[in-house]
Amino acid sequence: MKKRLVAIDNLKGILTLLVILGHVTVGLGGLANGAYTDASFVQKVSTIIYAFHMPLFFSLSGFFWKEKRNIGVGKRLSIMKNKVLALAVPYFLCSIAYFCIKYAMGAYTAVDLSMNDLLMIPVYPIEFFWYLYSLFTISILAELLDALHINKKIIVVVLAFIAVGEFVETDFMALYKTAENAVYFYLGSLAFDYKKQLAETKCIAVTGIGFILLLGAYLHLFEADNAILHFLLCTFIIGFSIGIAERILEREIPYITYIGKYSMPFYVIHVIFVGGIRIVLYRFGIDDIAIHLVGGFAGTTVVCYVLYRFILSKIKWIDFMFYPLNYIKNAT
Repeated sequence: MKKRLVAIDNLKGILTLLVILGHVTVGLGGLANGAYTDASFVQKVSTIIYAFHMPLFFSLSGFFWKEKRNIGVGKRLSIMKNKVLALAVPYFLCSIAYFCIKYAMGAYTAVDLSMNDLLMIPVYPIEFFWYLYSLFTISILAELLDALHINKKIIVVVLAFIAVGEFVETDFMALYKTAENAVYFYLGSLAFDYKKQLAETKCIAVTGIGFILLLGAYLHLFEADNAILHFLLCTFIIGFSIGIAERILEREIPYITYIGKYSMPFYVIHVIFVGGIRIVLYRFGIDDIAIHLVGGFAGTTVVCYVLYRFILSKIKWIDFMFYPLNYIKNAT
């Protein structure tokens, strides 16, 4: 069990670094709009990262979810209460803190937030907080469906049709993202059931080659309707990543394991420094893309690491915003 947790923490650490790099590229005009072959280097890097990194994050959360079926109502409610503490409370507290920081720095940021944005966070997440919103929604939905004794393999099939069919067409981003990513949460749960098979050499080879081929096709058809291709791409990278993690990432990796273990604060606070470093570099007249990429990524990673490990984690009321369940469990 310990090896599995370390392997997944390492994978989460790598993904968290990709999230940071992805936001650096987006701030520099990333994500290709149009023909991928004509995109800039930054856009290409951005497009590749955004092709799979968030679905893979959802799958890692689902990796730890298991069907429980015949547990009592009290136990089920206790599990759902813990989900509220682990996800909903950080969502609200961190959203409020982030809003206050962005509102105070309004003159220096490109995103204009109003008090209405703050009041609407129970329904409309602010920027990247949609992930916590959707993950909480999916986690509660999983418990409710499990209480109805619906087999998760059946749920995967239904959710896959919803994802590839793009049946949920709405400007309500949290609902759209939930419908789009719920299937990956369940695929992560299935990956746990078959983790030994996924870690076999043949399976790693098949999923790895499949991912590379699908990624090439996905980028080539970037302008086309690619919902099915995207789903297959993410399915293969989930299988490949879990297999690799189980096979070669079972030992702690300096810094990476820590970042994965405490991915919540890194996910929440990194955006502030990604934007801040970019602003500082521009203020000093530095507009070289390579310097912005390396400086933004390395600078944000180091600052977030030092800030959380040596300062924020020591201040209980701040750390409570990220991990309230730890403090409430210790207090009861």
